[in-house]
Amino acid sequence: MKSAYYLDVLRGRCQELPDVRSKIVRVFVSSTFTDTLAERDSLIENIFPKLKDYCRQQYGLEFQYADMRWGIQTESANNHGEVATCLKEIELCKKYSVATNFVVLLSHRYGSRPIPAQIRASLFELLKDTVVNELNELKDGDLLTEWYKLDTNCMPPGYILQNISSILPNFLSKNTDEIKQADKEWKKISNRLRISLRQAAELCLQREQITESDYDEFFISITEKEIINGILSAKDANERTLCFLREIVDIRDHLSDEKASKYIDMSSSTDIDNEAEKLLNRLKTTRIPAALQSSNIFQYQVHWSSNGITRQNHVEYLEKFNNDFYQAMQNQIDKCVQSRFTHDSNSLQHEVLEHAIQCKTYVTKFHGRTDVLSKLEKYVKSKEENRPCVVYGHSGCGKTSVLAKTATEVFKWWSGRSVSVILRFLGTTPTSSTIYKTLLSISEQISELYHIPMNSYPTVNQLRDQLETYLLSEIPANEYLVILLDSIDQLQTDAYDCKWLPIYFPSNVKCILSTLPDHGDILKRLQLILKEDENLFVNVPPFEPATVELVYNDWLKMKNRSLSPKQRLFINNLMTERNEILPLFMKLFFDIISTWHSYDPIDENLTDLKEVDDCIRYLFQRLQIIHNTVLFSRALCYMTACRSGISQNELEDVLSLDDDVLKSVFQHYIPPVRRLPGILWTRIRNDLDEYITEKEVDDAPVIYWYHRRFIEVARQLYVSDLNETDRKIVYQNIIDLFKETWKGKNKPFKIDDPKLVHKYKLDQSDGEIQANRFTTSQPIEFIDVDGQIQYNKRKLNELPQFLAKLADDIAVPVAAEEILFNYSFMHAKFSCSPFLDIQNEIKLFEGKSSYKSATIVGEIQKEIAILSMIYLLCGHLLNEYPDNYAFEITSRLGILYSVKPNTTNLIKQCDEQSPRHCALIVPYCQTQPPGNGLVYAMNKHTMPVVDLDFTEKQMAAISLSNKIIVINMQTGNTAVDIQLPKLNESYLNSTTIPNMIMNSTNQEEDTSDNDSDDANSDDGEEDKFKRYMFCVNSSHHVYFISSHGDIKFHKTSPKGYSTVEIIHKKRGLCLLVEHNSNSVECWDL
Repeated sequence: MKSAYYLDVLRGRCQELPDVRSKIVRVFVSSTFTDTLAERDSLIENIFPKLKDYCRQQYGLEFQYADMRWGIQTESANNHGEVATCLKEIELCKKYSVATNFVVLLSHRYGSRPIPAQIRASLFELLKDTVVNELNELKDGDLLTEWYKLDTNCMPPGYILQNISSILPNFLSKNTDEIKQADKEWKKISNRLRISLRQAAELCLQREQITESDYDEFFISITEKEIINGILSAKDANERTLCFLREIVDIRDHLSDEKASKYIDMSSSTDIDNEAEKLLNRLKTTRIPAALQSSNIFQYQVHWSSNGITRQNHVEYLEKFNNDFYQAMQNQIDKCVQSRFTHDSNSLQHEVLEHAIQCKTYVTKFHGRTDVLSKLEKYVKSKEENRPCVVYGHSGCGKTSVLAKTATEVFKWWSGRSVSVILRFLGTTPTSSTIYKTLLSISEQISELYHIPMNSYPTVNQLRDQLETYLLSEIPANEYLVILLDSIDQLQTDAYDCKWLPIYFPSNVKCILSTLPDHGDILKRLQLILKEDENLFVNVPPFEPATVELVYNDWLKMKNRSLSPKQRLFINNLMTERNEILPLFMKLFFDIISTWHSYDPIDENLTDLKEVDDCIRYLFQRLQIIHNTVLFSRALCYMTACRSGISQNELEDVLSLDDDVLKSVFQHYIPPVRRLPGILWTRIRNDLDEYITEKEVDDAPVIYWYHRRFIEVARQLYVSDLNETDRKIVYQNIIDLFKETWKGKNKPFKIDDPKLVHKYKLDQSDGEIQANRFTTSQPIEFIDVDGQIQYNKRKLNELPQFLAKLADDIAVPVAAEEILFNYSFMHAKFSCSPFLDIQNEIKLFEGKSSYKSATIVGEIQKEIAILSMIYLLCGHLLNEYPDNYAFEITSRLGILYSVKPNTTNLIKQCDEQSPRHCALIVPYCQTQPPGNGLVYAMNKHTMPVVDLDFTEKQMAAISLSNKIIVINMQTGNTAVDIQLPKLNESYLNSTTIPNMIMNSTNQEEDTSDNDSDDANSDDGEEDKFKRYMFCVNSSHHVYFISSHGDIKFHKTSPKGYSTVEIIHKKRGLCLLVEHNSNSVECWDL
């Protein structure tokens, strides 16, 4: 019995959708910096990898952690953005994590207490006035005026702490000594600013001029702010947060030790900072215990050593800490997941939910378009129109938002009726990226909704026929259905001919599509199919300039922002110069100007931004400067290079494997753990937050671009333009990740900077360090909490794609070992991938060659060709029964054992590993090997096949049922699919005429009766098959039909025909003889 929620999801009516359908445990690790290094390093090396494996294997979840206390870039310190970055990350952890989301580690340090990056204008002016007039600190007043500027663009207005480099330019110098000197100056200035602001706040609080909350902004540490957001303000803190408190019992006896100041707050070289200690004790003894139950708080006592708390001197403590941490995390994950998240293997529900959540996101950003919606409402309400409707417009015009809004408005347009909506944003999920998978998914949804049985046919044409002739017509008359397919142009090119689209729908079904007007001739084909009926084509025009100001005012109000009069005038003039403005262009431009302070100079380069792509490039170039060019470009490269996105763990892992990235990040020091600091990607992601989306691909959460313009610009800038060396590095890093090349191993890391080599005493190793990158494990399969096998679809799908992009001498041998002749991989592949995908991946390596190819590559490819032939015989069967893989392979290829090395290796693996799937072990070759008879088995029809014909050289097979299907025998693909006229009797025979002379009365006749496929061998494969003509007959009907389905000749006999025979294929001469007739008719077809 399906739940009401499940049925509502399928019907497109679910109102209680989450912002994301998360499968993540994302934990923010809050701590002070220098005193918890041993614990945090131990977690990264020993515990987090175990939690990643546990979450994936038990629940199919991805474990992520955010440790923001290392890797703070100079730029982040320069713009004082680290506090905001940390607090935003906490909110993301609370939003996405299905279990624990916050953990704090505390000891004797209260933590950094930087001056606020922004102060409310009224509060700042009160404090500054107090500093100058009450405390008589005129220099401090001047210092406040120099470093804080009024920004009237924020609402309410505030004073913004200026970037350090705007006043101390050497803070961003390339010279280490200049950086140190600038940093020293900044510390003196910030300390003076801190003292004056605190003194003023103290005085104002005593006078009750400010609130306790205002006062705290100048006194509490970053760590306490994190704890307030992560624990104290959380409603479910006891279910999702943990606290670990460490006490060094004898720390006060060692305050003079060199390292003591790293473990306790000191006001001088010998004195404890009493103010910080008081605030810390309040946090540890009052605030946290008031929010957390004792079972969530773990306390430890340790003794001081001269080197502080180290992994060498505190082995027992760290072992207990690690065990407690892991066990507490595991318990919370188990309880949260089992109560709030049930493992659901229903891929259809996953797919529908994914599109429903995207729909919710698009609708929240929707603005205007009443004219477009009214046309669509008219179409939906029309009782006479039963053909599809097409929404079209240029990229970025808002087509997707229009269809998303339509999905919600349909229930109002068809109010009082039982309405369902099937919605697909094509190309945004693997299941919606090909027309075959999309039609199959839609068919499954209709089948579930209306309890109509269906078949999962292997071809597009079969699915279309089933949909058109059966599924749609079986929907009850009192049920109404709207099918919305957004962005046909995002499908693979084989869908651009739109032959998969039913032309006529039942009166209670409506279909709306969207596409670009100039991509792949899709719109032209739709216009031909729909007879260019203008009522069926709805254009989404760009916005007019007058609309921009109205929309910008609304958006600025939503973000509590404004613009200065000068900035408004600049924007208005800029937009007025344009006749038409795409919504995406408008949105990108808004994202630029919404960050402006009122005192910022206007960037005149903005006048050069004419198109959407210009805006995207401007954004990327600006962020490259902010975030480190190598890091930013490689991060976007890896994310864009993957088919549909990359998971956060995968991205951090592959960036950590990338030596170029680590060298660019660690320019001035070498960290204890050679991984990319999580905060660096977090800062990039935060700045790209509006343009990326989190979704589920291959049963894993991934991040990817939300609009195709970003995909195309990023691909061109960061993937296509890679030189050969960088391309090899990028692809090899991804392959190493999925192959687990460096899992649990040290990957050499070369330090090039002589200063660092000398500083870290690396002269003897020539600057080389053996460093574990702590990458996540990538098994092919794992067992979940219910004892069910779950497959690592990310590895199964991404590894072949990236391997195929390397040179053949590298790719083919690795593919043979890791993929094609690997029992575990192929068994998993057949278990969860369509046979067509497997065929396509084999072709990537079977036909891969270059003049540099080694002999061994050719030999491997010969074995791949044999394997490909085997799959043609039994591939569809293996899709249905993957556990039979070993039997099918060994029973057919046993004859090649000890003859072909890769085949031999595969057979050995089958013998060793297959008994856990199938107990039958084949001792010798028992069935037809490739080349011994059976060549190909095909299933292309939904009705019984009554006739089979071949062209002379057997280049094409023509089969007849209620349709004619032409199979290209070289590829096994369907070349022509013709739906025949419906009859109340079955068809009997079909004759194919490949090269008939049409209208040849004025030409010299070719009297040869030749139907060779090679008569026009220079023409393309597709054109060759489209020239075919077919004579088909039933008992009472004879048709002559073109490969496009056009009826050229039709003859009917009430008596029925005893003979129908083509006597001259070139001329198209046909003999017809009726039953019990004394005459013979010869027709020129």
